[in-house]
Amino acid sequence: MSASGGKTPGYEPKDTNFGALVMLIGLLFILLGGILIVARHLDRLFTRYSAVHDQPESPMSDMRRLPPEPRLQVDPAVDLIRMRDVENVTLNNYAWIDSDAGKVRIPIARAMAILAESRLPARKRQE
Repeated sequence: MSASGGKTPGYEPKDTNFGALVMLIGLLFILLGGILIVARHLDRLFTRYSAVHDQPESPMSDMRRLPPEPRLQVDPAVDLIRMRDVENVTLNNYAWIDSDAGKVRIPIARAMAILAESRLPARKRQE
């Protein structure tokens, strides 16, 4: 008998309620099955929706494609040398700009010499 004088033993007669545990596991499986069915239907719905609306692909989908212009310089030193070479050819050589109108590009040194020979009026100094 127990210390309180009742008919209950001094230990736990049953550790778990096996029926309640089986019902809980069954309920979890039913819930999981319902979630999977809903997810499958949503997947089909979204697949049909995206095919119908024909959305453009993500810009990140093809990383091998070059970005649009202007791009960053890969080798700034070489780019500077090339730009200066083009400028030197432009500034130091004769070339036709518009042959019909008689416009010609002359070297910059020759243009400065022509201006010096023409004795343009000097600007007045502002003090």
